[in-house]
Amino acid sequence: FRSCFEQLEKYYLKSLDHQGINFKTTDHKAMRAKSLLGEIETLFDDRQEQIADGTGGDVSGPHLTLLYPDKMIFDDAAGLIVHHLKRQTGIHGDDKRKIKEFMFHSVPDLFAARRGELSDDEDEDDDGGDVVETEGKQQFQPGPGSYSLIFGNNTYYVFLRLHHTLCERLFRIYRQAVTIAETEAPYRQMEKDSTAVALRLRALTEIDIEEYYPAFLDMVKNLLDGNMDPGLFEDTCREMFGVHAYIAFTMDKLIQNIVRQLHNLVTDEICMKVFDMLVDESVALATTGNVPAAEAAYQKRAEQMLAEDNCFKIVIRKRSGKLEIEFMEGLDDERASAHSADVEKWANYVEKYFIEEQIESSEKVKIRMMKRPVLLLRNLRWKKSRMKMKM
Repeated sequence: FRSCFEQLEKYYLKSLDHQGINFKTTDHKAMRAKSLLGEIETLFDDRQEQIADGTGGDVSGPHLTLLYPDKMIFDDAAGLIVHHLKRQTGIHGDDKRKIKEFMFHSVPDLFAARRGELSDDEDEDDDGGDVVETEGKQQFQPGPGSYSLIFGNNTYYVFLRLHHTLCERLFRIYRQAVTIAETEAPYRQMEKDSTAVALRLRALTEIDIEEYYPAFLDMVKNLLDGNMDPGLFEDTCREMFGVHAYIAFTMDKLIQNIVRQLHNLVTDEICMKVFDMLVDESVALATTGNVPAAEAAYQKRAEQMLAEDNCFKIVIRKRSGKLEIEFMEGLDDERASAHSADVEKWANYVEKYFIEEQIESSEKVKIRMMKRPVLLLRNLRWKKSRMKMKM
């Protein structure tokens, strides 16, 4: 009778899950690189049609804006990714080390989040080789600006889209676990004393409510390792999170796709050049938003490097965790050169106000700034005083 009761309860929970089956089918397609690229290409084409019809705005600006709900979830996401990475025999140990450094150091630096800690086994080559020294190698410099700027190709775009999806779903699971703990904890003792449990007609859940989220992370790792049946994983998630569990059903496929993209990032020649360019430009403060001229030069260099590939302008707002993606491909030569010229003119226009000699010698500039100030005069006075102090 107990077995029958458990089967009825399992099928009851499954009957409430009206999104699970359709979600798995559609999500598998949605997380493919082709689908993600097609999504932003469609947004780009729609904007171009609006501009051609005279109903659109400026050519510049992000085509897609995503929000990371909480940067604290980065550690959990990186932990799941690295857990699966370690078990990939087809990936060389040195490539694994690069991926771990990218996930635990570079990604948090871009978002101004706390770096993850590399454990002892993560500092070593997974193939048993010697540790590769990186002290002499130039590292990415986050910089003091309000945002981080990256110009990347398809692989960077797809990785960030998948990484955002993983972090968003982990955070939703975490919030649901917290909500359940807050609302059901007072009734936990009543469940223990229930007649069904006393007669052993219903087994009490072995997982404590307060441990739902850590237990979920362990379940995902077991699923990735093949130590847990997918059907059992889904049933356990339904029992823990109810109708909100469906977003976890494709978690293993999502992590596997992310690892493939990361492997491309550290092995593909163009991707490695893109990252080296990011490191070089970060030293020149071109990735911080503080030096417009350096940013314009970075953009020009990236467009030349990715002339035969799609180019994406990716802006990460450090304070809000907002991810802004602009698809640069599709601009004809005339429009692209005009846009680049506008960026360079604006950079020169802004920078000339920070040169003391020009501020003092140009009366026309002073008159124009009094009428239509682009920069607040108090900022100019502060900059001018700082320059005098340095002299």
